[in-house]
Amino acid sequence: MIKSYVDENKRKWDFYIPILMSAYRSTVHPSTGFSPNKLMLGREVNLPHELLYPLPRHNAQKAVNEYVDDLRVHMEDIYNVARENLKQSGEKQKRDHDTRIIDKPFLVGSLVFRKKPFFKKLESPWSGPFVVIKQLSPVVYQIRDSRKSFNIHFDNLRAYESSVFPSWVKKVKKQFLSM
Repeated sequence: MIKSYVDENKRKWDFYIPILMSAYRSTVHPSTGFSPNKLMLGREVNLPHELLYPLPRHNAQKAVNEYVDDLRVHMEDIYNVARENLKQSGEKQKRDHDTRIIDKPFLVGSLVFRKKPFFKKLESPWSGPFVVIKQLSPVVYQIRDSRKSFNIHFDNLRAYESSVFPSWVKKVKKQFLSM
């Protein structure tokens, strides 16, 4: 979240942490079906506009013991639903992972991004594009940029999805596809 929200010079990233954490904590998580606020506190946190323009309150007052009992029952219900949602989400993630494992191989001449071995926290972990020049094994590819080639495992590759191509790409593709 920080990486996608910081400004161009990346010098004020720490200024945005409180607002980003508030957004994260109030967002429903797809795996649990609840926000972190709801799971930790049993309720959603009031946002500034709710403090300025509150909804009318109910006049019914509960005794402390009754409130605590109701909250406990409410939290148990939330945790049971969250557990079931997590179980279903885990099964879906496994199914999705298994379908990606048997992914189509990269074709010779296709453009890919390469995962950088080292990168700064607020930078993209991907560099490229690179041209696939050879498939060395079912999982290892030889790729090339404008200067040199690399042998790399397919886990560290991602398809290049852009209509903008650097000028050197046409030369490299033509050179290796004609071999």
